[in-house]
Amino acid sequence: MKYLSLGVILKTRGLKGEVKVKSSTDFALLRYKKNNKVYLYNEKTQDLKEVHILSYSPINGFDYLVFKELNDINLVTPFIGYQIVVNKEEKPK
Repeated sequence: MKYLSLGVILKTRGLKGEVKVKSSTDFALLRYKKNNKVYLYNEKTQDLKEVHILSYSPINGFDYLVFKELNDINLVTPFIGYQIVVNKEEKPK
């Protein structure tokens, strides 16, 4: 399976699991739609976790996301530095 990188998780924001993302996609509105499936990928360990977008908001050149499966700061903190990727063959909804 080949992946396309959408961005990198920089840090958390708030207690509800929101993350600040430096996006590398020109189609953030399309890629970060609610319920879209994305993967969190660590290049060093090859760790890959499937998650779904709960919310998206662009603020000051960064994207802020909340994932359905990681909606608490303690759950999402281990994923700081991970890439957000999608399967190249899957078309966005």
